[in-house]
Amino acid sequence: MGFGWSVHKNGGWRGQYQRLQRWHRLVHRIGRAKTQAENTEQEHDFLYAYFQNRCHLRDWLRNSGTVTSKALQEFFRLNESMGVCRVCRDICNGTKHWRIDHASVDADFSMGREYVPADCSSQRPHVNESWFIISGRNKYDLFELADTCMALWDSFLRDDGLLPSSVGKSTS
Repeated sequence: MGFGWSVHKNGGWRGQYQRLQRWHRLVHRIGRAKTQAENTEQEHDFLYAYFQNRCHLRDWLRNSGTVTSKALQEFFRLNESMGVCRVCRDICNGTKHWRIDHASVDADFSMGREYVPADCSSQRPHVNESWFIISGRNKYDLFELADTCMALWDSFLRDDGLLPSSVGKSTS
């Protein structure tokens, strides 16, 4: 039955937002560093945890009564055109449940990594690989997708007056 208090609820929705920020910082570091073969599975775990925590922030905001369901629906509706929110939701559900019964975009999305030769120009020239997701007919860089998702949440929370204007503007 519990006592009505639990450490996981400390900090309320802000605690969940801070967890999301910590996962994002880890993912951001992975996306900017050379991968070592022995860390590959752990790096995938961090990426999955980020996308799962990203989706759960919506529940924390709604269940705490901090943001109305209507405001959250509007936020996601406005950002659906980019497909970003829906792809992130599929990553969350696919990595949690193995199979997605009701996909937002593509129940059979594919995530992978591909070699990028050192002499090719890249957004991350010091990194020898690209991590991607193919969802529907689109291919996304997973690290750019994570950055976009974080920026969207930061913007939403600032616009709703829940974060100071200086919070969330830097990922380093």
